[in-house]
Amino acid sequence: MAKILLMRGRTRRRATTVVETAVVLPALLLVLFGALEYGWMFVKAQEVTSIARRAARLASLPDSTNSSVQNAVITLLDKHRINKGGQVKIAQSTSDGAEQPVNLVDLAPGAAFTVTVTVDYGAASTPGGQSLALNLFGLPVPDQLKGSVTMAREGVRPE
Repeated sequence: MAKILLMRGRTRRRATTVVETAVVLPALLLVLFGALEYGWMFVKAQEVTSIARRAARLASLPDSTNSSVQNAVITLLDKHRINKGGQVKIAQSTSDGAEQPVNLVDLAPGAAFTVTVTVDYGAASTPGGQSLALNLFGLPVPDQLKGSVTMAREGVRPE
C-alpha cells in the first residue's frame, strides 16, 4: 500500500512539472525572442545611421551629386544586407524649420544640408525580410528605421 501511495506522489509531481513548464515556457520564449529582436533592431538602426553618415560625408565633397550619393547608399545597403533599397532624402532646413529638397550641385560651400536614409524595418530585419518573432506576439516594432545626419558642403567660398 505504501508503495502505491509513493507511486501516486511521483506521478503527481511529474504532472505538476509538465503543467508548470507549459505555463512558463511561452513567457520565457517571448522574453528570449524579444531580446533577440530588439537587439537586432538596434544593430540595424545603427547600420542605417552609419550609412547616412557616410552618405552625408560623400555629399559634402565639392564634386558630388545627388545621384552619386543615392548610388552610394544603395551600394552600402547591399553591403549591410539590407535587401530592399531605402529612400534617400537630401534637404536643407528653411527658416521656419521645414526641410526643402536640394540639389547638391546648386549648394554653396559652407551651406548645411541633411541626408536622411529611411529603410522599411521588414527589409532590414532578417535576410528574408521577416521579423524574428515579435509580430507573432504583438510586441511593438517600428515600421521604418531612419538615420539622419547634417553636414556642411565643402569647397572654396567665393570672395
